[in-house]
Amino acid sequence: MNVLHLLLLAIALMGFSGVPGCLMPPRSAVGQRVATGLMLAGGLLGLAGVAALFAGHTAPALRWAWGAPQSCFAIAADPLSALFLLLSLRVAVFRG
Repeated sequence: MNVLHLLLLAIALMGFSGVPGCLMPPRSAVGQRVATGLMLAGGLLGLAGVAALFAGHTAPALRWAWGAPQSCFAIAADPLSALFLLLSLRVAVFRG
């Protein structure tokens, strides 16, 4: 698993963390605990990806072609984006 896959998995976990709270009853604390666990897991996974980027591992860009001519959807990570991710992910980990 490369660095970019770690970061994308972290984003998916953090994005999915709100779903258990929506599906559980309002008075139940289970949804909040599951959401907090998913947010914490996503934050730690993202911090592992950021640490790998700072350690010098390269993240290949993911590219997907789509129907528009001469265009593609691309995702990439570099040390500058890792710095901004570090600032965002530490909130998820230390406030989770």
